[in-house]
Amino acid sequence: MLFLHLKGEYSSNGFFSWKIIRLDINTLTGDSRIGNILDNLLDARGFVKLVFMKLACLIILVAAAPYSYLFTFASATLVLCMLLIQFRSMYGGDGSDQMSLILAVSIFFGLSMVSSPVIQKYCFYFIGLQSCLAYSTSGIAKILSKKWRSGDAVYEIFNTGSYGNKTISNLLKNKKYINLFLCWAVIIMEIIFPLCLIGPIYVSFAILLWGFTFHLLNVIVMGLNSFFWAFTATYPALIFIMLDIKNLI
Repeated sequence: MLFLHLKGEYSSNGFFSWKIIRLDINTLTGDSRIGNILDNLLDARGFVKLVFMKLACLIILVAAAPYSYLFTFASATLVLCMLLIQFRSMYGGDGSDQMSLILAVSIFFGLSMVSSPVIQKYCFYFIGLQSCLAYSTSGIAKILSKKWRSGDAVYEIFNTGSYGNKTISNLLKNKKYINLFLCWAVIIMEIIFPLCLIGPIYVSFAILLWGFTFHLLNVIVMGLNSFFWAFTATYPALIFIMLDIKNLI
């Protein structure tokens, strides 16, 4: 987001101009006063302040003791900043933004002054089940796509301007069966991902290892950094659920 701001995309003349997004808010709410209230928070200058406040909250969370007043204040402020930033950037968001917000909300309820052992357990389950839902729905969406079923999707993604990689696309060119394998490997692994919660221990950790490797390769090849941090951050919760279920059986 800071990169886009430095490029001027969040300025009054940029692609994500607050003047334009504000019109949508007025249309949705039917009340221009809401836009007036948010002007100071979400215009170009206010947006930068929100981003830096979010970074400050993250630093405080690392340094502060859980369950303290400072940790509680920082985690609550972080959630508020993330909500406002996502509201400001309502176009072009992705699953990593949503998962990051889920993690932030869970940190507030699980490690702040309002927490308890029961609430902490609910937070672990909330994070883990949301993670499984994200993977499985992504896999189901892909299997419904003709391009993914035919094996064309991976090659075409690597030829896009946003996430493309010329070296990889050249390697995959005219490699029909390799493309087909890559597409179906992603589809199958995403759909069966929730099995990590109930499968044998070696199957569970194999699925998590696949997920970690999958996101790491996406960072290296496609530059999808935010997905790596957002989704691998859910893996401790998945391991907690996995072990908790095994203790109950």
